[in-house]
Amino acid sequence: MALYFTMILYTLSMSASPGPVNIVALSCGLSVGVRKSLAFVSGATLGFILLLFTVAKGLASLFSIMPALPFFITILASLLLIALSLSMIKTRDIGLIFCQGKGSSFYLGVAMQWLNPKAWLASGVAVTSFQLTLDSSLLYIFLIIYFVVCFFSILAWSYLGSRFAKYLTEHRVVLLTKFLGFALFIIAFYLLYSAVTGY
Repeated sequence: MALYFTMILYTLSMSASPGPVNIVALSCGLSVGVRKSLAFVSGATLGFILLLFTVAKGLASLFSIMPALPFFITILASLLLIALSLSMIKTRDIGLIFCQGKGSSFYLGVAMQWLNPKAWLASGVAVTSFQLTLDSSLLYIFLIIYFVVCFFSILAWSYLGSRFAKYLTEHRVVLLTKFLGFALFIIAFYLLYSAVTGY
């Protein structure tokens, strides 16, 4: 029982803490509301669960064979985040384009997790700390726990955005979206800088 409680605390701390995925979820909630953000939230949740499963399957061992792989993942992540942040900074109205299409929003959520260094770190730490292997039933229990906690954590950020929108004028929603875009840009720039310089 103590192990499951530890797993829940770990998943909550990794899923609910601020990061690129949660900033985008907050922005989607702010611009299009919770219901229309569900595609992004679902994609981000499923993307992480698939990533965790493949890391447990041995994908992380690719890093020892291809040591440059983390560098390229970080570069791709940075470029995706920069593109998203610029579209948020340039926005002139409430509805962010990448939050509106159900299909595109879902795949964006999946891609953001696979290109998110925080998600790779969370997967790697979980697999080693809880000794999650494919032949262990513990892996599948952990996947279920993470799915539930991750989904509701990202959804909470989206809900928070939608609540902000109810109390702000349209102009202020746009300003807050721009601010969040700027915050996302700083995260992306930091990732790019640390990948290139090694810091």
